[in-house]
Amino acid sequence: MKTNTQMKAIYKDLKKEAQGGQINEQQMQTLIKNAQELNQSSKSNHPHLQSIAGHLHHSHHTPKGNKSLKALIKHHTDRFTPQACTMAKNFLRTGTFTQTHTSHSTANTHSHHTSAPLSPISHRPSSIPTPTTISATHAMPAPVAIRPTPSSTLNAPSNISSRPATPVVNTHVIPTTVPSSFRPTMPSTPVINTPVVSVGMPSSSPRPTMPSAPVINTPVVSAATPSAPPAPTIVEAPSLSVNGPETINASNVIVDFHGKKTWNVHWFPMKETKVGGDPINNLYAVGGPLHKLDMVSGKNARGYENNNYHKTGSEHAWWGHCNNASEVACLLPEVKRPVVMKGADGSEVKFTKNDIQGILTKVSSHLSSNVDFKGDRYNGAGGNPFDPAPELFISTLKEWSKDTLAFVMDIDNKEQVWNFPYDSAKIIESSTAPAGFNASSISASGDVKYYHINMEGSGYPDKRRVYDCYVVYGNDGKVVSSNWIKMPSNHANPDFLWRPHPVGDLMSKNTWTYKDGIKVNNPEVDMGLVYDIYMQSIA
Repeated sequence: MKTNTQMKAIYKDLKKEAQGGQINEQQMQTLIKNAQELNQSSKSNHPHLQSIAGHLHHSHHTPKGNKSLKALIKHHTDRFTPQACTMAKNFLRTGTFTQTHTSHSTANTHSHHTSAPLSPISHRPSSIPTPTTISATHAMPAPVAIRPTPSSTLNAPSNISSRPATPVVNTHVIPTTVPSSFRPTMPSTPVINTPVVSVGMPSSSPRPTMPSAPVINTPVVSAATPSAPPAPTIVEAPSLSVNGPETINASNVIVDFHGKKTWNVHWFPMKETKVGGDPINNLYAVGGPLHKLDMVSGKNARGYENNNYHKTGSEHAWWGHCNNASEVACLLPEVKRPVVMKGADGSEVKFTKNDIQGILTKVSSHLSSNVDFKGDRYNGAGGNPFDPAPELFISTLKEWSKDTLAFVMDIDNKEQVWNFPYDSAKIIESSTAPAGFNASSISASGDVKYYHINMEGSGYPDKRRVYDCYVVYGNDGKVVSSNWIKMPSNHANPDFLWRPHPVGDLMSKNTWTYKDGIKVNNPEVDMGLVYDIYMQSIA
């Protein structure tokens, strides 16, 4: 009875990280999940087998995953705690197992992040199509276009925001000392998916490196048998909601923008969501996106990620890849299906839709030629929480609405960064103040215009933003004063906006190369291989 090579590799990595040299119950769950995936693969190759996991265990056909796990336990019993052995035996006997941990929830204490998190499960397909097996070589079908990341160079990790984090569990802030190659993705609330913001990015920098809020994407887990336990929860960004917008006297629509549709991409928090990380949320986890990539490439992307971006502690709760996730959502077509690649040892390696999103976040910054950036990032002391000024925000949307490029916005005007992609915006100008606003509070004299702004992103409908503001113009048409209007029916002003420009035809493999002058997020990630896997996922 032989152990599957993929399971053997996972076992070896777990053994290295095991405390006291023995694999515990939490780590055993990773092996059991791998066994379930192998069972599913075996079942698809033998349609005459029962479709229910429990039945498989009582059939005269022993699934491939069960055989492999059984062999592993038999030959290395002393390497597992008694509890882990019991868990494995129960799984082999019944086809099910009980998880011993609860996904870490990122309960954000920030006033803007207290709403219920997005539910990534709502984005998961009820079933996963049978993946296509392709060779590890980089020969690919027709090239695919991808969306670039902001080109400006940032000194903070792409999904971490340099703003001081409030006692929050949001993955978007990264200190200026964080590697600039990391683009923050917003940390999500107890859920697995979300956009990211980076930290430490200069306010003038075109390419934001902010950790994104747990928002950007709900990863998909490999198809499992009906009786299998639910997949780990995806960490998502908190939902910042308000009551319905006030009814206003719409006299003039000055912006009505509808750009390239965006989608929900997981922000992959840097803070571990369970001890050692889990393969759904953490890119450095055993069995996760980069581990699978290494099994095909023979490189050590997971090890590099673990050494450089593995975070623990509440201060890192919102650190992640929200900005990279937002770039992917703006530049590339949505991943459609899982993909099976041939590993370096000849075994099959399955990449789920969530895995493919993860490896894309590692190369997104090299898929854009430049990034437009408007506003100054608020970092606390000395900053202006009401920046950008209404007139700058309005003029930016007027200019950007002339083409179809989607854009990204930090929806939180505090220290943390929560990047989300937007593809729709409408601005209505009126001479009538919104209901409930006391116009006598405006001290400057001149021609007062009120603006009602509605912004939406196809991938994050619950992150719809509603803003109100006013601008006072003098006789010469120049701005005398302006301000944002905050009421229960709308949101507080955003922090900054940015949009990436594709580096070229993102459907062509020639554009998928690391560019000089832009920090490589993880040098062990083979960008050409990422392209091959991605193209198969959208074919």
